[in-house]
Parts: sequence; structure tokens; C-alpha cells
Amino acid sequence: MTTHSTIAEERLAELGNHLPDPPTPFGAYVPTVQTGNLLFPSGMLATSGHTATVVGVVGKDLDVKAGREAACTAALNVLALTKKQSGSLNRVSHVVRLGVYVAATPEFTEHLPVRPANRGRLATPKTRREEMVSSPKTSRSNSDAASATFGLGANLPG
Repeated sequence: MTTHSTIAEERLAELGNHLPDPPTPFGAYVPTVQTGNLLFPSGMLATSGHTATVVGVVGKDLDVKAGREAACTAALNVLALTKKQSGSLNRVSHVVRLGVYVAATPEFTEHLPVRPANRGRLATPKTRREEMVSSPKTSRSNSDAASATFGLGANLPG
């Protein structure tokens, strides 16, 4: 299969990111569902293939930087699945909702710096849309829990 670089992928590369191979499901579900021009990804984990990349609880086993890396890995997995489903990230005009779940200790209070879009790492992957992932028109949610799927430090809900 030949892959062609897109403006969005070029922007991701400028930000120091590389799209991984799209992850395969860990269970009996589909990774994305498309209806019309809307794409709904399933919850996404910080994995490479079927291997967890960052495991632990933020504030106990992981610091903010490791939690952010977990969230960035999960976000890149979402983008890889989006490209697979739509054929090109350039077809994405807007992210409607970005949610991040952080497995954290009850004392942990730095949830916002864990989010992948806050530090510009995944901001503006599409140049003609100045703010795709970090758009002020994107609904966002944060949540924390004492544990997460496979013990991962962060994931993006579906």
C-alpha cells in the first residue's frame, strides 16, 4: 500500500510526530464508526500494536510528562485510525470533542498539562484550519480515575 503525505501529516511531522500504524481492537468492537461525514472513534489507548507504551498511575508511578506522552500516543492512534477510515487527514475539518481520561492519584491536580493539545504537540495539524485539535470550538472534557484500562496512564474516550 502506498501512502501519500498530506498537509496534515506534514504539519504533524513539523511538530515532531509520526503517525503509527492504526491500532487493532483489543476486543469485539469496531475502532471507528462513520455516519455521513462524521467519524466516531472508539476509546483509544496509549499502545503500539497490542503493547501498552506507558503503564501506571499519574502522581504515583508516572509524572506529568509520562502522562502527557501516554495521551499523545493515544491521540496519534486516533489520527492514524482517522486516516485509515477517511483516506486522508486533510478530510478532517473540525474536531467536535476531545476527551482525556487520566488514571491519577486522588491528590493529583495537574490534569490539564497531561492533555496532548495543551502544549502544541498536536496543535494545528491542518494548516488551512489554524486550530484543528486545539480549537476553541472543540468540546473538551477531563476526567480522572484510580485505574484505567490495562493500567495505562491516560486514554482518549470514544
